[in-house]
Amino acid sequence: MTQLQDVISDLAAEGEELDRMVEGLDADGWALPTPAPGWTIRHQIAHLTFIFRLAELAASDPETFGALAARAGKDFDGAVNAALADYLDDPPEKLLARWRA
Repeated sequence: MTQLQDVISDLAAEGEELDRMVEGLDADGWALPTPAPGWTIRHQIAHLTFIFRLAELAASDPETFGALAARAGKDFDGAVNAALADYLDDPPEKLLARWRA
């Protein structure tokens, strides 16, 4: 196996493990705090979902990704909060489906 294949395999395994950890959570479970100050499990899954979407965009449409990254560079925290807002109001089952997609 190549180093890239190893990385992709490890990333997929970690994603599957995370999925197993959150799949049975009820709404209260999704609101539990994580080690990141002020972030819940919902925040973490929303963040990871968005980051994987960004990675997909970077690979499939580098120009659009570059423009998005340039805008985010002006107000990084604001860009992160705006991105999370697109996910945080989802009910757990929808957010989990978006994560899996």
